[in-house]
Amino acid sequence: MAYDYISRGKAKENGYTNTRVFKLFGVSSTGYYNYVARREDRDGKQAARKQDEIHVMQCFKKIIKTLGFVPGKRTFRRHMFRRFNYNISVSRASAIMKKMQITAQLPKKDAYKGQATHHHECMAKPNLVNRNFKLGVRQVILTDITYIHYGYSRTPAYMCAFKDAYTTEILGHYVSGRMDVSLVQKAFNNMMENHKDEFPKNIEVYCHSDQGSQYLSTSFKQLLNDNDFIQSMSRRGNSQDNAPMESFFGRMKTEVIDIIARCGDIATVRRLIDGYINMHNNERY
Repeated sequence: MAYDYISRGKAKENGYTNTRVFKLFGVSSTGYYNYVARREDRDGKQAARKQDEIHVMQCFKKIIKTLGFVPGKRTFRRHMFRRFNYNISVSRASAIMKKMQITAQLPKKDAYKGQATHHHECMAKPNLVNRNFKLGVRQVILTDITYIHYGYSRTPAYMCAFKDAYTTEILGHYVSGRMDVSLVQKAFNNMMENHKDEFPKNIEVYCHSDQGSQYLSTSFKQLLNDNDFIQSMSRRGNSQDNAPMESFFGRMKTEVIDIIARCGDIATVRRLIDGYINMHNNERY
């Protein structure tokens, strides 16, 4: 009633101010102006907002289809800007995800974090990198082995990868049905075949790993010496000393483990992981 009285000019005809009209009809100024805003919204603003929300949801679906997994709200925000030239806040991306009833596939918490670490002398090399992962391009090469399962019977396979800690590129990798020294050697040779000329000649280059038996083997140590690498190893039971490599495997498993599980043979697993590594090196923002 107050809106009709003011909008039709009756208040002005009778010499009433808006404040007087509010008192007359017993409404607050805030409530009145909120009501006016809602009425004006009916002219098309609400429809435009709904259309914009539908557009964002469609973009989110395209991003999920391209990646093959549900990313987090910050990754959605990056892809919306890079691929669709659309600025969206992190909080709005989170709200859209809730409306779409989708949850990000995030890696689980590190089981070693916060636990006591242990040392042993044995044959292990010292931790020369000491978590200083950003020395320079091709100066700190991280490596590790992870296991994956594929097929109906959950057949185990093992993947070894070598990663440049500075650029985060995966320089070499190999997938095998056996976790032996040859797995590490093939991944290393893969790296050297494609990137040998990129390693600095007059600067120390470190190859950092955990204390696995494959990395402690004489043949692998000789392989490093022949190619002028200095071996460095994490402290026993301390995955944080090789955190970027652990992070990569955790992210990879989170994003493609369900697809790998559907592979019928190890050759298919290799092709899938080759494609994932290519995406990681060349397409991921």
